[in-house]
Amino acid sequence: MIRPGGPALLVALGLAACGATEPTGDPRLSFFNQAVFGFPTRATTVEDGGDRIVEVKGIIVTPSVLQQITGALTIEGPHQLRLDVIGTRLADGGDVETRFFYIGTISNLGRGDYSLAVYHIRVNRLAADSTLMFTGTISGN
Repeated sequence: MIRPGGPALLVALGLAACGATEPTGDPRLSFFNQAVFGFPTRATTVEDGGDRIVEVKGIIVTPSVLQQITGALTIEGPHQLRLDVIGTRLADGGDVETRFFYIGTISNLGRGDYSLAVYHIRVNRLAADSTLMFTGTISGN
């Protein structure tokens, strides 16, 4: 039986003193998007979300309202990440320029700095185009 304040508390205090543990596994992406109307185009921003999390926010402009917007995170090398924000045309029609606001939350970052590139990719019928929207250094600390 371990009494309150006994060895278990000492172990917990010892772990807390060492700082946060290193995440296991690769960085992860959660992605949210929503069509917005009457909203101006904004620059892609990257913000520290604390606790080894980075939030990427922006607007992808598509030629149609009939688009599926997805996010894909690729690990290109040690501490090198690429986030693709992909607008894929679902059907013909709906040819009205549409803005989709998105938030890509990258979590489970290890310690240290990462290089990050964010691309907007628009896939329409038989062609695709991509635009580099952000490139820079983010911190996993």
